[in-house]
Amino acid sequence: MKLSELINYLEQSTNKDLIFKVDGLAIPLDYHITEIKDASFKTVDCGGEKDQWRVTVVQLWNTENPAKEKRSMSAEKALSIISKVNQITPLDQESTINIEYQKNNSETTAIYAIAKIEAINDKLIVELGNIPTQCKAIKRSQQTCCGSSSSCC
Repeated sequence: MKLSELINYLEQSTNKDLIFKVDGLAIPLDYHITEIKDASFKTVDCGGEKDQWRVTVVQLWNTENPAKEKRSMSAEKALSIISKVNQITPLDQESTINIEYQKNNSETTAIYAIAKIEAINDKLIVELGNIPTQCKAIKRSQQTCCGSSSSCC
């Protein structure tokens, strides 16, 4: 999903609670958008082809404060954070949007794609999914990677 698409969903749902789900389970309601990252990638794949793109990464953090009210962020609040960041550091509206989150008190932080967004009653539910790896050389050639006739490796 592109950043512009996420912004469109948020603009259409400003009065809704913003709920993120990982593996079908809602993350704790007291999460906080702690950082927005504008990342540029320059890569070379196993077939020797160069590529580049930008990604906007929204980092979510659990406050882990038992005294804090367990209430989700509104879509309007998330939109205001994105807007503030965009004023300071212009974001590429056509960049891919990813969500960075450390689930289940794990020591590992993962980056997720937005798999689906759905408005249900007073909630805007953002379902997160894994970002699969891929071999771009295979995609280009439609061949099996690392075989004798392959253009990669």
